[in-house]
Amino acid sequence: MSIFGAAKKGFGMLGKIGKKKAVAKAPPKISKHEKFMQLDPFVRKRILDARESAKKGDVYKGTSVMDTPSKERSAASIKKHWGPGSYQLTDPGRKRKGKAEGGRIGLKQGGAFLPLRGGVTTAKAFRGEAGFKQSQALQSKIVKGKANPLRMDQAQRLRAHRLRTKIKGARAGRFKQAKKEAGAARLYAKHPEAKTMFAKQKFGRQFRKAGKK
Repeated sequence: MSIFGAAKKGFGMLGKIGKKKAVAKAPPKISKHEKFMQLDPFVRKRILDARESAKKGDVYKGTSVMDTPSKERSAASIKKHWGPGSYQLTDPGRKRKGKAEGGRIGLKQGGAFLPLRGGVTTAKAFRGEAGFKQSQALQSKIVKGKANPLRMDQAQRLRAHRLRTKIKGARAGRFKQAKKEAGAARLYAKHPEAKTMFAKQKFGRQFRKAGKK
């Protein structure tokens, strides 16, 4: 190696050694109040309303306030009156234990086909491109057996039954209409003025416009 090459290499090494690594700065700490103020106004209002309701001791059932305890009536008597499912926001069972994961409460949000999940109804739904690929992979594992001849015969008989019922209903409708028309024809033959009278009752506006009485 020439002198110039060695010198160049040496200076390059010194340059690498001399460079300082960038140290990531810790994000500034934000107080709980600042985090709260960064929330959506509607979310803040809901939290404040819940705090105020908890202070009052409102008794809920579902998402509706049933009653508020007072000197005349305690929270226990209100809960007893409204039965199972009534609660207060301060009840120990109402406090969330840990952070919920996946969807709203980590349960199925639609799209999880039961055979793919082994019959588990609380499975998380497939989400995004990765979820679609997972769904396709699981579907390819399902082995479809032969069609059940009993079920196939049952379906065929059901289709035939529906067709027969439809034809029977149409025939009955046509017979009823023919009977109605025959009865009207007999009535008009006996009383010719009846046809005009019924027409005036049904189409009175048209008769008035035409100036007929």
